[in-house]
Amino acid sequence: MTINSKSFDSKRRAIGAVLGPVVATRLWFVPIDALSPIAHHLLAIMSLVAIWWITEPVPIPVTSLLGPTLCVTLGVAPAGKAFASFANPMIFLFMGGFLLAKGMMVNGLDKRIAYGILSMKWVGDSPRRIFLASSLGFMMPVSTPPNAIVYASGYVPITKMIKSGFIIDVIGVFCITIPLVLVIVKAVMGV
Repeated sequence: MTINSKSFDSKRRAIGAVLGPVVATRLWFVPIDALSPIAHHLLAIMSLVAIWWITEPVPIPVTSLLGPTLCVTLGVAPAGKAFASFANPMIFLFMGGFLLAKGMMVNGLDKRIAYGILSMKWVGDSPRRIFLASSLGFMMPVSTPPNAIVYASGYVPITKMIKSGFIIDVIGVFCITIPLVLVIVKAVMGV
């Protein structure tokens, strides 16, 4: 960072640290007839959160938790309603997937799996077989969140998942790869 950008960031943060609470307090106490009292108070809280998101006097994750926390603390919304979007199972599913992926990357497991697949004798140096081998990884139970959910349910055995995944991969090769290769060849050859 240059000196000018550090100076700008520190000024931006200082202004936001003061401006956010001032605007929120003003909005809280100045009556707005068009809004119900709950909506009026929510507007004040959201103005603080928006100003702090833009100016970042505190880290953005803290700011994003500040909104629902203030709503509960100041009686604007019950805790269950204010934090409902944080408890959505899809959020935890994606967060778990990202954590697993990051763990695999940190420990080099992602590269080991890729090298293991690509070093199989049947793959060789054929681009088609390399593509097929790399796409075969998507039929494994933990390769995508939906596969992980289905596998974790216990209703579908792994052998059926692999068989279905292989069939889907073959269909994908015919529906996506071959037309894509034909378009690229046509563009390169000028046919």
